Amino acid sequence: MSKKRKLTIEQEVSVLHYLEHTRGKQLKGTNRTYLYEVYSMFSNDGRSVKTCSCLDRDTHKKVDNFINTIEWSEKTKTSQKMKQVLPKQYVEPIEIEEVETQPVKVDIDKLAKAIKKTKAKKVPVKPVRKSKVKKK
Repeated sequence: MSKKRKLTIEQEVSVLHYLEHTRGKQLKGTNRTYLYEVYSMFSNDGRSVKTCSCLDRDTHKKVDNFINTIEWSEKTKTSQKMKQVLPKQYVEPIEIEEVETQPVKVDIDKLAKAIKKTKAKKVPVKPVRKSKVKKK
């Protein structure tokens, strides 16, 4: 299994933009530019838009594999763009409800009586006989 990769928020946004605008379309013009921008985030082997278009198919497969290894941030995983582009990796945001608390009145005298130490009762303990083992 390949190692999960962490990206910055800006890089994650670029990847989602790439997926949104190039999925199912031909790799020409700006779509090709997006492909090589995302590719350069993961690999620095010199491939760029100026590279022969015969490598586009291979580059596209590599980018898809790279995208599968991204460890998305919580902010990105819960975004609507993630829900739209990669619904299987989308996570519903958790809403935290604030609970109102009211001040508690404490009767110090009652609390002191409850905390007051009581003596422990004596419990009879039966003596245990120890058997002596003879050594040969």
